[in-house]
Amino acid sequence: MELRRHDRRRPAEKTEKRVGAYYAACARRAGFAKWMTVVVLVLFLAVMLTVFHSNITTDNLKYLLRDFSSERSGLSADFADISYEEQSSFAALIFKGELAVIGSSDAALYNSAGEKTFEYKSEMENPAAQATDKYLFAYDLGGTHYSVFSNLTRVLDAHADAVIENASMSEKGSFVLVKRARDAKYTVSLYDASFKNKVNYHKSKFVADAAISPNGKRVAIVTVASSGASISSLLELYEFGADKPFAEVAGGGYLPISVKFFEDGAFSLVCDTRIVFFDKDGAEKSTYRNNESHLTCIDASSSSLCAVYMDDDSDYSVLVFDETGGVIYEALSDQKITDVSHNDGFVFALGAGNVSRFDRTDGSVKSEKCGADMKTVAAAGDFAVVLSENGAECVFGSAAESAEDTGAQP
Repeated sequence: MELRRHDRRRPAEKTEKRVGAYYAACARRAGFAKWMTVVVLVLFLAVMLTVFHSNITTDNLKYLLRDFSSERSGLSADFADISYEEQSSFAALIFKGELAVIGSSDAALYNSAGEKTFEYKSEMENPAAQATDKYLFAYDLGGTHYSVFSNLTRVLDAHADAVIENASMSEKGSFVLVKRARDAKYTVSLYDASFKNKVNYHKSKFVADAAISPNGKRVAIVTVASSGASISSLLELYEFGADKPFAEVAGGGYLPISVKFFEDGAFSLVCDTRIVFFDKDGAEKSTYRNNESHLTCIDASSSSLCAVYMDDDSDYSVLVFDETGGVIYEALSDQKITDVSHNDGFVFALGAGNVSRFDRTDGSVKSEKCGADMKTVAAAGDFAVVLSENGAECVFGSAAESAEDTGAQP
């Protein structure tokens, strides 16, 4: 009996030795492959640095990072006050959940703690900016400098060959520049998502605005001409990169100001006495006319347009339109409104030393004090950030809500 048990153990021991030898061989081969990978990588880097060292520049590395972004917590209602170097002019907006301030001295991103997440020196005397899901696009109105940022770095820093009058960027990164030469001729330059010049449209008439649709498929250009007291305009709609427009809309008796695209490709033409709404193919859908009030400020989002009008009695009308031109929210205010910002839930109107929050859901209106020197307001959910030439502060944030709950003065 003992002999039989011993004989049964022998095949098991042999099998175990064979399996151990197999895995030992696999480990040796894996180690060899690892070291060969390291050797090949070193050789590859040596060849690349030797042959292409002149092409390995900071700008190329930034271009490599252009589609990268970091996941950050975003702005919260606990937003801390920010102080920065006083700037004679600036543009401010929310970009990837952070506050972007593009000023005459620098371009910076701030988180809710008031900390800078990046900073670049600015060469722009009169900066303007636009934020998309991917990029922050900044340009100098009346200058030539323009830049494209991700929330990690500046991926493009360039100068136009003429003065920039206006600009617009799509969600994919393609963009359009309206440039004016010294002879008063205008050039509308279209750039693809690689920031390369695709086509130039030369215009002899005044270009009121040019915009590119969010998906980058359509470009709208509005030109204006005057003859005595009469004004005529022409709206041209191009497919991306096309030489000629596929649709044209002539107008007269009103002054076009800007074109605002919606996410679905429809767009509006904002004028002095009216706002005209078009579908994505340039067919007019509706027109809102207001000949008795003055347009004071406007704010566009992906699905709506907010306009503020002032009448002769200095009363203000706050209107929110959908993509078809339908009025989906309306409010009146006897408080002065100098700037407006809105989202799907609220409209924030900046006045002299105060901000009004209009709740689009229940129609309620709340007001909160702010610095008398505040120039602009940026909506950030159910709260907003107001900015002056040297700092920013939160309104309707956590501190204000807590003070309201306890009956204290915020």
